[in-house]
Amino acid sequence: MAKQKKTMKMKKIYIVSMLVIMLVAFSAFSFAGCTKADYTIGVIQLLPHVALDKAYEGFKTELTSLMEEAGKTVNFEYTNSNGEANNNSTNASTLVNKNVDLIYTIATSPSVAAANATKTIPIVFSAVTDPVAEKLVATKDRPGANVTGCSDMNPIEQQAELMKLVVKDSATAKYGVLYSAKENNSKIQADMLIDYLGEDRVTRITINDATEIQSAMGRAAAAGVECLYIPTDNILATAAASVHSANTAGNYNIPIVCGEGGMNDACGVATYSIDYYELGKVAAKMAFDILVNGKNPAEMPVGYQTEGFALSINETIAEQIGYTIPDAILALQ
Repeated sequence: MAKQKKTMKMKKIYIVSMLVIMLVAFSAFSFAGCTKADYTIGVIQLLPHVALDKAYEGFKTELTSLMEEAGKTVNFEYTNSNGEANNNSTNASTLVNKNVDLIYTIATSPSVAAANATKTIPIVFSAVTDPVAEKLVATKDRPGANVTGCSDMNPIEQQAELMKLVVKDSATAKYGVLYSAKENNSKIQADMLIDYLGEDRVTRITINDATEIQSAMGRAAAAGVECLYIPTDNILATAAASVHSANTAGNYNIPIVCGEGGMNDACGVATYSIDYYELGKVAAKMAFDILVNGKNPAEMPVGYQTEGFALSINETIAEQIGYTIPDAILALQ
């Protein structure tokens, strides 16, 4: 009997010991999981598509690396507005209420929403075509009080010259530009293209949403468009594959020059493109300078890619629309 009581007592001691060990381990794990990073970055991305995804990936990878080199840690509070303007405002307010250390915005409308939501938390934007026109910055080189970042302005003139090589006779060719009427950044690019090629040579074709792509391609064909330009328009970037489907299904087979390489992969024959991953890395260096080196966003000029634009030639799309890439374009490789 005494031996049985001793055994039961030993079991109780063992069970209590195990519970104590488990409690200590759980507490240590919980504490480690709740350890606050040195910096928390709020992110607002307009919607998921290749270019904007790369702008986030480049930013996150580069900033994480820079922080590790400096002996610092960083967390990212990522939000995606899925193309809805109201979500931009909601996400911006949420991040401001969380008192994040910096907000990284990807595309124009989330950048405007963040700038309206806070005048104190630093904001670094990316993939904004014209930050001056959007009143994010006071001038091209001087940003607002708490805002700076990188523009994704395309090499419009190089892309326009590429369009001339796409057509057989550039002296008489009819061009078109397809963009969303809801995106001011797209209109800015369209205006620049038209200024360069001539208003009498370019037909504007606008859509409100992706459901109008089929009819838009039909309008382009009816206008005799021989080469179509699509700027870095977020709606059309998301639906670039649908553009190609409409182009082939309608037997329009219009060669397209896109504003960005990811779009060109889905529906274009050739383009010169900026690198959104690299743009994200530049934005990360700006964020690092603000957070760690104490730089003032108001004194940091907007970043632009001015050289090294990548030439993208898509022979697969060209073959599918029955178009032969001219030797003059192939020679540019």
